[in-house]
Amino acid sequence: MLRLDKNYGKGYAVTQGMKVARGSCRIFTDIDLPYNLSAILFSGHLINQRGYHIVVGDRALSGSNYYEQVSRLRALASRIFATLMRLGITGEMYDTQCGFKAFRGEIAQEMFPMLRFKDFSFDAELLYIALKYNMEIRRIPVIYKGSAESTVNPLIDGLKMLFTVARLPEYWQRGKYRNKILEDLCRCRYWEDTEL
Repeated sequence: MLRLDKNYGKGYAVTQGMKVARGSCRIFTDIDLPYNLSAILFSGHLINQRGYHIVVGDRALSGSNYYEQVSRLRALASRIFATLMRLGITGEMYDTQCGFKAFRGEIAQEMFPMLRFKDFSFDAELLYIALKYNMEIRRIPVIYKGSAESTVNPLIDGLKMLFTVARLPEYWQRGKYRNKILEDLCRCRYWEDTEL
């Protein structure tokens, strides 16, 4: 168990945990385990046997039930944020904020120390970096079982996250996410993409 002396935000806590995690497949999910745990075994198979770099839960995929299980306000706020993220930052990646993600060990080892966002925006930062490196990402449906009351304010936190993630292209252009090991693992050349 890893204990932190202060609450710096979800992104910071997950990052610290993933930096000390070990194994060929490294997974994080929300503390209240809101999704069916069968996703863990499936993700392990996709990463260890099928070779994906990252597996992400996507609450908008057919087979997921998230939007039917939460309040209308939460569902609407989630859909609006996801649409704005898709249009402005991540392109085809729809659900950046699902609290279930799995990584190949060597990918996690390089990605998490690079993260700059300490709040809920870190999910979008992770996927932005993954997409820019052209990583092999598999989206999977997740079965939502319910969770503790969310600490996220859909309006206030959503706006804060949008302002935060708007800095991602600038950070990429300035080389803040450059990593030679990731370039080799993903057969990607950071400088070529940055110059486009």
